[in-house]
Amino acid sequence: MRGIHKLCLRALSAFLIIALALVPLSVVAVQPSSVWIDIYQTDSDGITVLYGSFEITEGNGWYLAIPDLPKYDAAGELYTYTVVEQPVDGYDAYYYVLSDPNSSDDYFCYVVNQETPTFTVTILGSYAGAGNTGAGEYAAGAAVTIRAGSRPGYTFAGWTVNAGGVSLANNATASFFMPANDVIVTANWQPEITRPTVVPTTPVTSTTITVPPVVTTTTTAPPMVSTITTKPCCTTTPSVTVTEPPVPTSSTVKTQTPTTTTTMTGTTATTPLPPTDDTDETWALLNLIFCVLGALLAVVGIVWAIIRRKEDMKIDPLWLFITVITGVAGVVVFLLTEDMSLRMAWVDAWTIVNAIILVLGAISFMLAFKRDDDKHREAGSPVIEGQTNLQAGN
Repeated sequence: MRGIHKLCLRALSAFLIIALALVPLSVVAVQPSSVWIDIYQTDSDGITVLYGSFEITEGNGWYLAIPDLPKYDAAGELYTYTVVEQPVDGYDAYYYVLSDPNSSDDYFCYVVNQETPTFTVTILGSYAGAGNTGAGEYAAGAAVTIRAGSRPGYTFAGWTVNAGGVSLANNATASFFMPANDVIVTANWQPEITRPTVVPTTPVTSTTITVPPVVTTTTTAPPMVSTITTKPCCTTTPSVTVTEPPVPTSSTVKTQTPTTTTTMTGTTATTPLPPTDDTDETWALLNLIFCVLGALLAVVGIVWAIIRRKEDMKIDPLWLFITVITGVAGVVVFLLTEDMSLRMAWVDAWTIVNAIILVLGAISFMLAFKRDDDKHREAGSPVIEGQTNLQAGN
């Protein structure tokens, strides 16, 4: 019995000594100040009960000894004791049982606590919202659920596993068991296809009604019949009775064209109007010629006035202005009164107006530069007369 007690005590103490002593200094998890150990007792019939729970702290050197543990059950068979550490957040427990080299009945139970390694799950393209995508740190073997959420105007098109080697169903919410490595997945989306709504239309039904021809019936009256009645042995004037025949009548039987009213729902049928004959409308070629000539006079007048001004020759600005106005007026009148898409003719009702505008432009053009020409001739007369006198003196 004493040997069993020593075995249990040394096993527990060894567990406590090694539990945290072998934990690496780089452990990220928070190291607890105490741990709890559960001792389970199993008899020869396989019935297991909790023998007790014991707290081990850093203050007692992570050591625990339990004396007087029962060695045999009621059947005289050895008990089996199991040491289980209550879970510590961030750590995994590893158990090692070693025999005491100084006693065949003493055993040491070493429990080594190591930081539980975690791996990262990264989710790209998810619209499930922060904290709902399933991304984060997971231990190997943990169940992981990832969510793609919903994206307005798009349809979920499955997952792409960029790293980690996991298999996923093509659902917006999928699950897998965390492998011992990082996992990166991407949610795929495709735009929704909006199909146009087709509104059925009622086909247009064409109905042709044949009107029977007009039937004319002419009734001819019989010839006039005269009845003469005479009295015998008398010298009186015979009595003549004339029976007027009936006036010939002509009766015309006409059939009325039936009126058909068709009501259609959906498409409205419009009967096209017969094409109109616009062959009487024309545009005049002579009006175009007058318009072009008037515009040329205006352009030439402006250019000539600029040249003469550079040579210090005077012009009449009023008539030059009238020349330009008539040129512009001719173009405007032609554009407003002529449609060159119609049939062409030589003259029309506006030919006189275009001719008058051209004549006014020509007259104003000549008057604009006539005064300057007269001045030049007057200035040159004395020179010519002087030359004549000199020739006469010789």
